[in-house]
Amino acid sequence: MSEPMIIEAVPIFDGWAVKFQGTKSAYSTHDNKAAAVKAASELAQSMLPSAVKILKEDGTVETELDFAE
Repeated sequence: MSEPMIIEAVPIFDGWAVKFQGTKSAYSTHDNKAAAVKAASELAQSMLPSAVKILKEDGTVETELDFAE
């Protein structure tokens, strides 16, 4: 079984970003948390197995959503 792709929804200075774990650049940016989580979840569903981590301002994980094959 392959390792899941981890996608993060992270708060940024002017909204929210979706990025792949371990990268600095954003895959996409959004005005609010709900839009970022939706975009991250849609991306995760296209890359099974995967997970979405929703991060707090301090970088800790608030919620994790798992997507299996």
